[in-house]
Parts: sequence; C-alpha cells; structure tokens
Amino acid sequence: NWNQANAIRQMTIQRGIDPRAFALLAFGGAGPAQSPAVMELLGMKACIIPRDPGNLSAFGLLAVDWRTDRIITKVMHEDAIDLATVAMLYASLERDAVNSLERNGIDPVRIRVAREADIRYAGQSMEVRVAALAGAVDAAFLAALIDAFHAAHLRTFGYNYAGEQKIELVNFCVSGFGLIERPRVPKLSGGGRPTRKSVRPVYFDGVFRETHIYDRAVLPPAFRLEGPAVVEEFGSTTVVFPGQKLEVDPHGILIVRSARAEAVQ
Repeated sequence: NWNQANAIRQMTIQRGIDPRAFALLAFGGAGPAQSPAVMELLGMKACIIPRDPGNLSAFGLLAVDWRTDRIITKVMHEDAIDLATVAMLYASLERDAVNSLERNGIDPVRIRVAREADIRYAGQSMEVRVAALAGAVDAAFLAALIDAFHAAHLRTFGYNYAGEQKIELVNFCVSGFGLIERPRVPKLSGGGRPTRKSVRPVYFDGVFRETHIYDRAVLPPAFRLEGPAVVEEFGSTTVVFPGQKLEVDPHGILIVRSARAEAVQ
C-alpha cells in the first residue's frame, strides 16, 4: 500500500496536483481491497468503487470514441516557419486520419479531427504538446500556437521564456475521433436494508475484529454502513476499514469515505 501511495504522490505532486483534493478510483479485481487503505495514506477523503471493478478497463474500451493518431516530424525554427508547409502537413495528416476511420466503418458525419503540435524552445531537447487551432493556417494561427506553448510551458515547469527565446516546431500531430453512442449505466432499483451475509474475524491494525460481510449484489441505492466491513461480489472484494463509511449511489457505485472527511467538515 505504501508503494502505491508513494507512486501516486510522485505522479501528482510532480504535476503540481495535491492528491488530497481528489477522490481515489479503485478498479481491477484487487483494487477495492487495497484502495480504501491507500486513500487514507494519501490523505484523501473518498474512494470510488465502480460496478464490476474488474471489468472497468474493458468497459472503458467500449465506452470511448474511436481514435486514431497521426504524427510527422519536421523541425522549423520560429524565424523560418513556412505556413504553407504547415498547412500542407496538417491537411495530409487529417486526410489520413479520416480515411482510416472511414475504413473502419465510421460514418463521416461522426468524425472529428483535432490538431496538436510538439514545440520546444530553440536549444532545448524536450517538447511540450499543445493544441492547435482548426481552420486556416495563417499568422493568427501561428501566434495562438506560440502563446499556447508559452502558457503550457509555464504550467508544466513553472517558468517560460516568452519574449526572450525563440521556439521550434518539432512534431505536427492530428487525432481523428469517431464519435459513438455512449452506453448508459442504469440506476439500481429496489430499496430496503439488506441483511448481512455473515460475520467473521478480519485482521485490522494488528488485531482480529468481528466484521460484517455483505453481498454487493443485493445492496440497494442509498444503503450505508460503517467499517469494519467487507463487501463481496463476483470477481472482487471491497474492504471498509475501521472508522470509514460506505454508501451506495443510485447507480450502484460504492463510495468509501474516510473518517477524516467528516472531521474536516
């Protein structure tokens, strides 16, 4: 758990993000057993456990748009940018992305494209990717692209050289999207308070505690419980540690809240 918490800290804090301001999403068959403990180590206040957590990644593949990415490298110094060449590169990448989506059966009316560019300051060896405007590739397009790079560099590294250092365009990128109909997650039906499945000793904080065991399949919306508790389901187990509270949202998603959450309110 400490290894996972430290890895999350590194990934977030390096980007200027305080993990305590977010909820932790648990997925995978083993995720719900560990994530409520990792949540506490990170100082977070809530952990979200979706339905069928072991299938979340697979569900995500079915719930997102089709996407294809195209990229071409052509380094251009700010003083030698040829807008006609830039326009030609983007047009070629966009055409290739659209053709790829159409070959995969995507209706042309559901296709969208987005431009990006990898940019760096002259003399640097690392680039920052920024969004590029759609439409005509003209002086306004270039000015907006350079401004976006300066802003992105400031957000990423805490400084920039706007007005001091020339930039270089390195990679021209296009992403093509085939929009799909989103699957809908139905709300749970029913109500009432389910009886616990069983009671058994579970090891918490160095001692065994008599712990209520619940079957997730019969938990109704708005159901609440206090830890320690274990919620079992096919393919996964959610552990609610002592002091934590669990509630079921209208779609059957489990929300585990830290005791710290109420103390702060």
